Amino acid sequence: MLLAAMVFSLVYLIVYPGLGSFKGLLNWSQGKRLVSSYENYEASFDTRRAEIANLSLAEVQADPVLMATADRIFRRECSACHGIDGRGQASLFPNLMDTDWQWGGSPEQIEQTLRGGRNANMPAWGPIIGEEKTRDVARYLLDFSNREHSGRSVYEQSCAACHGTEGAGNVFLGAPNLADNIWLYGGDIDSILTTLQEGRLGKMPAFDDRRLDATQLKLIIAKLAK
Repeated sequence: MLLAAMVFSLVYLIVYPGLGSFKGLLNWSQGKRLVSSYENYEASFDTRRAEIANLSLAEVQADPVLMATADRIFRRECSACHGIDGRGQASLFPNLMDTDWQWGGSPEQIEQTLRGGRNANMPAWGPIIGEEKTRDVARYLLDFSNREHSGRSVYEQSCAACHGTEGAGNVFLGAPNLADNIWLYGGDIDSILTTLQEGRLGKMPAFDDRRLDATQLKLIIAKLAK
């Protein structure tokens, strides 16, 4: 048994790399194997690329095999921030499974977000309007339907230009809806106060064609578009 093991080890070290810089008779390497696997995958997928390019988004969404591929791409490229289930991380990254899209949830808007990235900037209002008015606005946001609320006039002066008089937001500015009770940074009074007093910054990186080619982009959009 020992002799057999020694013979096997010797043959292995002659055929495969393992003795210093000697590459083995087969000149095998893990890197070459990965490249070969990737090239084989690309070759097998090329035939489907043309097919996918000619499919409508609805047809892609109706194909369980393509949507399973979309799920794998999403997990690889997006789940680190938005979670495997796409529901985001509170106070960090938005939920992509609801209908509340800061920059718009149409296929065209999602493509713009993915290709160009997004930069969100909520200014700090505390130093501008003072603590009392900041608290007044925060309380009003939790009682948005109350037209008589004392914070409404401050809101209209300081917030409505971006978020709208009724708080519906503006996807062209990336100003979120404040009237739907969906809050990325928390909807309790303390979290809203922190947002108003200190502001918020958000960044979505751009995924150019080196990260997502046209086919992968279409599959991701099919997964996310409502």
